[in-house]
Amino acid sequence: MKKKAWHLLSNPWNSAITEYALSASLALSLENYENVLTPLEGSPAELRGKALGIKVFPVKSFSPFFWFKLRAFYQSFRPEVVFLYGGKETSFSRFFKDSKVIRFRGDARDLEAKPLSLYYKLTQSHISAVVTPCDVITHRLKSSKIPCRTIPLGVNTKKFHFQKTTKESDRLNLHLIARLDPIKGHRDFFKLYSLLLRTWKKQKKPFLHILGEEKGVPVKELRDYAASLGLVLDVDFQIIPYRIDNIENQLAKSDLVVIPSLGSEVICRVAEEALLCGVRIFVSGVGALEECVKEIFFGASYRKKDEKETLLLLQDTLEGLLQEGAEVREQRAFLAKKFFSLDTMGKALDSLVKEIT
Repeated sequence: MKKKAWHLLSNPWNSAITEYALSASLALSLENYENVLTPLEGSPAELRGKALGIKVFPVKSFSPFFWFKLRAFYQSFRPEVVFLYGGKETSFSRFFKDSKVIRFRGDARDLEAKPLSLYYKLTQSHISAVVTPCDVITHRLKSSKIPCRTIPLGVNTKKFHFQKTTKESDRLNLHLIARLDPIKGHRDFFKLYSLLLRTWKKQKKPFLHILGEEKGVPVKELRDYAASLGLVLDVDFQIIPYRIDNIENQLAKSDLVVIPSLGSEVICRVAEEALLCGVRIFVSGVGALEECVKEIFFGASYRKKDEKETLLLLQDTLEGLLQEGAEVREQRAFLAKKFFSLDTMGKALDSLVKEIT
């Protein structure tokens, strides 16, 4: 008999938290759960959930005006476990007397959570367990009496997997895949990249691909800044300022994915997708990024390194890639599945549910 899981998501954006809720639903379906997702009506979560084949029961709001509708659905569905992805749904969840309640904590603000505060204790006292996407948040919450488990985001390995390419590129392809936002560190990496090119002596030169929608930083501003550093558009770098649906095809051509974020990285989707495609990563190490480098040949973190040290690390990483064959990439992708697949996520979530029920 299938267990039932209800996922309540008040997040209105197509954010990393939305990604986690959708992935949790898909992952548990692999463990023979019947899942229902309750997002906001018209939200990206509703549209994406339906497209993915997840059962969806949307609501206009999680305010008290809609608690009666939510409670009526709860009584008819009767789930064994309820997953909460935000504060609004957590307030309502005290009504779920016959289910275990699991609270997801995967917002950058959770890095500053105060589990010993009176407010935290009062608002979370009915929670059976907490799930986080990374150890850095789990460590922050370890003083709470509520059990807390790190379960990284699971990624669809049917889409993100090693692809053997027959045509070898004449450049070392670096990819920076992130919205054009100051927090993502594009300017900082441009400076590092310009220093790299000045000192690069190998015949096969690097080329930087920046892929991401404009969100606070205009494309022209980035291009002008790159030019001020001596970088030449279409010779040293390119910027594609829109969302690419089949990003796995870009990753298949990549030699290194760089993630120079300055903050807010606790659900590391891009790093995971790159590794599942067999691509090494080079990360700033903020948030949980360093946790993704679970094996030496997964990549490198330049956390707490100065500019000179970071440059040397980037040079060493790229020179190592010149010697790397398809077999190593395939091995990296295979091992990454152990950590970041939907199957791994589903088994971990199911294990937690069994532990608390």
